[in-house]
Formats: sequence, C-alpha cells, structure tokens
Amino acid sequence: ARDATLSARLCVWQAMLITRRGAYDQAARLLGECAEQLKSRDWFGYMLARSQMAYALTFRGDHHEALKVLNHLKAQVDAQTPSWLVANIHNFLGIAYESVEEYEHAEAALRVALELNQSIGHCRGIAFCSNNLGIVLEMKGDYANAERLYQRSADHFLEIDDNFGLALPLSNLGDLHTTLRQFEQAARHYEEALASAMAVQSLSQTSMVLSRMALLLEQLSCRADARVIAQAVLRSAAIDARAHEICQQVLNRIESLNEAHRPNKAKWLSALADLSHFAAQRLTAFNE
Repeated sequence: ARDATLSARLCVWQAMLITRRGAYDQAARLLGECAEQLKSRDWFGYMLARSQMAYALTFRGDHHEALKVLNHLKAQVDAQTPSWLVANIHNFLGIAYESVEEYEHAEAALRVALELNQSIGHCRGIAFCSNNLGIVLEMKGDYANAERLYQRSADHFLEIDDNFGLALPLSNLGDLHTTLRQFEQAARHYEEALASAMAVQSLSQTSMVLSRMALLLEQLSCRADARVIAQAVLRSAAIDARAHEICQQVLNRIESLNEAHRPNKAKWLSALADLSHFAAQRLTAFNE
C-alpha cells in the first residue's frame, strides 16, 4: 500500500509537469486517475490531485466542472489541512471564477490564497497569486493596482530564479500596456517575457507570448509580421490552447482586411518584428 501511495504521488507531480506544457487533456485524465488511487490512502494527496485536475479542467475550457470540484474541496478543508494546500485550492478557485467572469468571487478567493501564502512565506505561491489577482483587477479596470501586482509577481519569480513563472507577469504587463495603448512599454515587456520563456525552452509559454506579440503587431497594422508569428504558433504540435485561440483570431481578422489600409509605423517596431521572426523560428525548432 505504501508503494502504491508513493507511486500515485509521483504520478501527481508528473501530471503537474504535463500541465505546465499545456497538455491539459492528458493532465486532467492522469490527475483524475491519481486522485482515485489516493482517495482511501492519502487524503491530502487526494485533495492536491483533485485541485490540480480542476486547474487543468479550467484551461481545457471545462470551467463549471472545475468550479464544482474546487468548491467541493473548499468545503472539505479543516484545521488539519496544510496552509499551502488551502492556498492552492483558493488560488485555483480564483482562476476558475475569473474564467467565467465572476470577478468578485475570483478576487475574494485569490486574496485568501495570497494572505495564506504570505503567512507561511511561500515565495512561489505569492508570485502566482499576485499575478492571478492582478489579472482580476485588470479585468475590473483597476489598472494601477494590477500593474503593481504584476510587478510584485515578477520580482518574486526573479528572486527564486523561475523563468517559467516569470514569463506570466511580464506577458500580462505587456497586455496591460497594450490595453492602455502604451505600445513601446508593451513591446518591452513582451520581449522580456519571451526571453524568460525561451530560457527554459517552454513551448507553451513561448507560444502564449508570441500569440500576444502577434496581437500587438496586428493592432499596430504590421499584419505581415503578425501573420508570420500566428502561423508559426499554429503549426506547433504542443500548443497552448489559449495561444491557439488568439492566433486563429488574429489570422481571421488579417484575412478579412483590405490590403490598402496598412499604415507605416515607428522604427522601433522593425526591431520587434525581427525579434518575433527569430522567436518564431526557435518555436518551430523546439517542436522538431
């Protein structure tokens, strides 16, 4: 029984790595199997597997099933449940609520997660929760506090030398400045995010950052460059579902535009385009 429990725990960690690669279907199935194996042997391991499964379900698009699982886990938390696990459940609950645009519930859950991670000094947890809370506040129009939280998240990821995580708040800073039409700042943050994602050769993160760069280039009417990047992302086999959706939307819009309406842009954009072409080539190389 002990060997079976250890095997199931290792399986959970394997599935968590699969989630990081963006293979949400595979991760959700594997975590569901792990949870069943752990349910009668290791209750906290079971709760971890179920919470991670719900996270994968959220990014697979099964938002309401994810909320059902997470709220059930939340109801089962007691005084014996480790703080890091409670924080984990609330963090994923906040992400799931954000995905269905229930921002008040999302903010409440994420603030609980952030406070718990701060209370135990969990730097990575603080970094992730700060980033996720920043997303919610940005969606609510609180851009100043969203930017502050993204920067705080980035600082914590830098502190623990986590380039995979660092790409998240940097990319979100790019999104924020794009929304505010501060395009040069947006480009700088996307470049930093891309460097972080490529430093760890994360295909999922690289795909996501490139998709957002394509969105920025499209908005600036540099549609030839946007098309090249979007097509490179779509050709990738191990693709992040959200990146795929963004790039498909970019391509659909580009194809519907009149070729005559493409104004010239500032010189700095050519450097961004060159970087984007290089990154697109590297993205293809990751998949070979």
